[in-house]
Amino acid sequence: MKIEREIKSRAVDPTARPSLPRIDSPHVEAMQRELDHLRRKCSQLEEDAEQKQAEHIDWKRQRDLLNQEVAAAHQETTRVNEENAGLKEELGRVQQEGAEAQRRLEEQKNAEIATTREELIISQTQCETLEASRLEMKQNLDEFIDVLSISSHDVHVT
Repeated sequence: MKIEREIKSRAVDPTARPSLPRIDSPHVEAMQRELDHLRRKCSQLEEDAEQKQAEHIDWKRQRDLLNQEVAAAHQETTRVNEENAGLKEELGRVQQEGAEAQRRLEEQKNAEIATTREELIISQTQCETLEASRLEMKQNLDEFIDVLSISSHDVHVT
């Protein structure tokens, strides 16, 4: 019935196909508002996606830079470790040479002490021999003086 009224009101040919019922304007406007809202939301999501993509690219760039820094730090650590190993080897050699030098110095000192002791014993023996000779010479001198004094006394007495 509604279709018949529409046909009569428009004076349309009754044999023509009836048109679709017309959607009222407030409903269309609400759908249009919803569509606009969805378009804005879609636009915002696209902007957000672009922002996230830019952030992701920036994050990748920062990650790559950090990875380069880590690799450089790793290389530096390896270099320092190798240098430290070389220094430890050199320190070991120096300590070994120092210990060897200390041992040789100790042997030399002990040899010098032994030589000095031997020289001291020889000198002491020589001193004792000289002292014995001096005492013997003094005794001989004293005896000679006694003999001379007796002889001289005899000469005066006679």
